[in-house]
Amino acid sequence: PSALITSFKIPNAKTYLLEGGECLSVGYMKKITANSKIILINSDPLFYDLPNLSWYKRKYLLYIIKKIDGIISTSYFMKELAQKYTKAPNEVVYPFANVNQFTSVKPNLNSHNIAFVGSVEKHKGVDLLVDAFKMVREKYRDSKLYICGKGKLRKTISNMDNIHAPG
Repeated sequence: PSALITSFKIPNAKTYLLEGGECLSVGYMKKITANSKIILINSDPLFYDLPNLSWYKRKYLLYIIKKIDGIISTSYFMKELAQKYTKAPNEVVYPFANVNQFTSVKPNLNSHNIAFVGSVEKHKGVDLLVDAFKMVREKYRDSKLYICGKGKLRKTISNMDNIHAPG
């Protein structure tokens, strides 16, 4: 019901660009109420998480996914995930990053410390990073792992030795 209400608050347009799976319900409502097209920016874990959702949520999302008119995937990996569930046209467009702003950073390449910045979630590989860090610690006892971000795994990792999770 909230997607329907939200969809009426959004002005009508020929095309809606949806940033991630959380927007699908609202986008679908606009598609059927305003006869619009919906294009999904595929950069969130929607297609990765789909097999693990409850059967009714998966069925609901699969129904809407089949109504998508096009997809902009942010990598070939994301494109392959989406192609398992939809035949919608799917193009890869890499996000723009202004790397010049980072050229002044001079990292200490002799340091054995590792930093991760992002969502502290399994789909980001944080669990694998923690396992790999344990191997690094065997060789470099002075190493530390810094994990900055929010997510489901944050509580688990924040109590581990030599892993710092400042936020």
